[in-house]
Amino acid sequence: MGAACTKAGREEAAFLKAAKDGDCSVVQQAIIQHVDWGYQAQTWNGQSVFHLAARYGRLDVLETVVEAVRFNPAGPDKWKKLLRLGHSTDAILRAFAGLQDVRCQTPLHLACIYGHADVAAALLGLGASPWAWDELGGRTPLHYAASMGHVDVIRAILADPAPPPTGEALRRPNTPRTR
Repeated sequence: MGAACTKAGREEAAFLKAAKDGDCSVVQQAIIQHVDWGYQAQTWNGQSVFHLAARYGRLDVLETVVEAVRFNPAGPDKWKKLLRLGHSTDAILRAFAGLQDVRCQTPLHLACIYGHADVAAALLGLGASPWAWDELGGRTPLHYAASMGHVDVIRAILADPAPPPTGEALRRPNTPRTR
């Protein structure tokens, strides 16, 4: 049976729906109770709460999750699951902002595709990489912003101080699909 058939699955689905719909109070309460849902709760195609906020232009949801993670009163037991992502809240949020869905698209890819410059700037501020490749042709967020004509998003990416990759990092990773 699917995960939504369990109580935990229904709660995660309600959390993701609240993120999509912009219900910040539900999102905040869920993150405070289940801090690992920032990366663990996912849609059928592997999209996290950060992906949904980016896709639907929900800067308020993104800020709510960031605030809830930064100031979460959860005890160390709840945080043990997150320590593999980083040993500071900034490192954990950077990992959340860089999560990839099943197409290897990050939340920044989605913000660029849908033209949400404010969300893109917030994700870049959290440490999302504007140079991440996806599996749909090896495009970066900048490629999507340019191909969709989202000038404000292009400006946000180019204003980010993250240096572009050099040397071997410029090469697209070789996968079984690209051999």
